Amino acid sequence: MSEISQLPGEIITEIAMSHIYPDWIILEGESDERLFLARTFSTQIKAIVAKGWENVCEIVQGCESLAKKRVVGLIDRDYRDITCSQFRHQKIVLTDYRDIENILFESSALLKIYTEYGSFEKMPRLENGRVNISEIKQEISQTAFLLGKLRAYCFKSGVNVCFNKIDHAKFINDRDLSINFEKLSRHLCGFPENHGISIDLQLTASQAEWIPEEYKSPILIRHGHDLMAIIAISFRKKWASRGGQFSRVDIESFFRISISDEELRSFGFWKNIEKLFEA
Repeated sequence: MSEISQLPGEIITEIAMSHIYPDWIILEGESDERLFLARTFSTQIKAIVAKGWENVCEIVQGCESLAKKRVVGLIDRDYRDITCSQFRHQKIVLTDYRDIENILFESSALLKIYTEYGSFEKMPRLENGRVNISEIKQEISQTAFLLGKLRAYCFKSGVNVCFNKIDHAKFINDRDLSINFEKLSRHLCGFPENHGISIDLQLTASQAEWIPEEYKSPILIRHGHDLMAIIAISFRKKWASRGGQFSRVDIESFFRISISDEELRSFGFWKNIEKLFEA
């Protein structure tokens, strides 16, 4: 694992001083690093965590003048497109959708995970007996989309609501995956960071038709952590009987293990990374 406590300037110095790795990929977080460390590349690539997209951008820009070094950054698309504030740089790649977790959710790994951990008595099935993953996917996506609209609205409006500590199980029903918005509001208001913010007003406004037409697709609005947490909750009662056995972090690891190199290479962000290292 890379040293996650380094400052951007220290990482730039490390890259400049290195005589081993000519190719570096700068990532936002540890989960991204875990995904990349298990992959095979045609060249030796050093993955390093910058802790945040702003740090990724600073490091890549700071390495532009380094000779014989190829430094590429990967950042989540996030909601910056909605506010026309997306960061653009020739050596920085954006995820296809909102974030890496949305890419994993759109992969064949979803079917593998439900086939392995779900209950065949509870999950919807096709005539041939296989899991009806389209139905499962739609239900999870819709719940995540409602939460994503709240996150995106707050980002667009400049309302600094803290979502980092949310416990999805406190407001999502584990039998039907519905959201209790009253419980969600109380949950968010319980964080000291959200003191004084009118959460109810944000909830109401966020569910209206405010999203620009070109960004209405759920894959640009759903937050990856919401997706993974909802999947974990779905295994409690709705599509399995595992109680609280799985956490969001567990589900994310299942996806990283289940997706193949071949399928990852089919996504645009991976192709763009490979192009930059081949240049």
